[in-house]
Amino acid sequence: MTDMQLTTTQQTQTDVADARQQTNTIVVGAGPYGLTAAAHLAHAGVPTMTFGRPLSFWKECMPEGMHLRSSWGASSIAHPEQRFSLDDHQARIDRKISKPIPGTEFIDYGEWFQQNAVPNVDERAVTLVSRSAGGFEVTLEDGEILHAKNVVMATGLAGTEWHPAPFDDLAPDRVTHAVEIRHPDRFANERVLVVGSGQSAVETAVLLHEAGAEVQILARRQAIHWLTRSGWLHKAPDWVQRMLYASTDVGPPGLSQIVARPALFRRLPERLRIPIAERSIRPAASGWLLPRSSGIATSEGERGVAANVIDGEVRVRTDKGREITVDHVVLGTGYRPQVSTQLLLDEQLRSVIAVDDEGLPVLKNGFMSSVPGLHFVGAMAAGTYGPLMRFVSGTPFAGKTIASAIGVS
Repeated sequence: MTDMQLTTTQQTQTDVADARQQTNTIVVGAGPYGLTAAAHLAHAGVPTMTFGRPLSFWKECMPEGMHLRSSWGASSIAHPEQRFSLDDHQARIDRKISKPIPGTEFIDYGEWFQQNAVPNVDERAVTLVSRSAGGFEVTLEDGEILHAKNVVMATGLAGTEWHPAPFDDLAPDRVTHAVEIRHPDRFANERVLVVGSGQSAVETAVLLHEAGAEVQILARRQAIHWLTRSGWLHKAPDWVQRMLYASTDVGPPGLSQIVARPALFRRLPERLRIPIAERSIRPAASGWLLPRSSGIATSEGERGVAANVIDGEVRVRTDKGREITVDHVVLGTGYRPQVSTQLLLDEQLRSVIAVDDEGLPVLKNGFMSSVPGLHFVGAMAAGTYGPLMRFVSGTPFAGKTIASAIGVS
């Protein structure tokens, strides 16, 4: 073989290797939004690779005994052919799933959806996404490097937990974010202070209480808002309820219909978007938790301002001058997703993404950021498309929209 032939053969082998490492779109994350994006992209004929452990956040970060806040009709992961719904799953297993939906049941459903709708998920973790000529370079945990024209970030809430500053001085064995409590019974017989007044805080408090802990809630809001529809609304005709509440089940009467239309929400002026979003996802707890919360002491309209360990006990000082003594603090303080928390994106890439005042990416049509080809779905899209993006019921809009955008790019 001549030198010219050898060089040509080597170049051909290199080209083939590069071709194997390239695809149109890479989806990072295999939760509900990553799965729906991948399913819709595949249906649109877009060559797509999806990476991540399916439903990993639900499996590893949800406490035993947790139930979904969302209603049955708002909890199906969207499929482009409207297949593999919760109703389909229930019919398949031939038994009634209780309501509210247990977290374990949703995980079983999500795994079934993935196996049928996105069977080729690669469970390797993505460790870095950076820009390259013509698109992006994606590095996997085993060192393999792939290239894609588009990247869809569907990383969910992992790594975005909010830890209020007054509790920064506590060691990790004394303070835990609610997302880290997989087994509530490990706190049996301990005194636990749960900080917060939303679903995560109240349900965690209930689960800890039922597991044998002595629990109290510290809520800075004047009262816990319980999600119970008023008596007159329950008695109203179905068409009235449907008019006030969208099937997506996010937001109060009336505003629910606006939130259910992310394309409309995106076009509203900021002076309307911000209060609508805040009102629609204000801290609240499902009404079905109310009877289970009896026996839990609650301090409302009060917040912690400092916390230290003294004589082996956690002492939390409040803005009302009180001192609360417990063994452990649990932060049911929710999440604050921001571009700065997306450490899978290299520093240079993070630095050029346009963000809003909350640190969320400012998105264009098709969930695309200011970096062409880089898209965000799920909670990271809430700043532009509204609070629906924080819930599973936002997957129909997200899947259809991103497939439409990338499918013609």
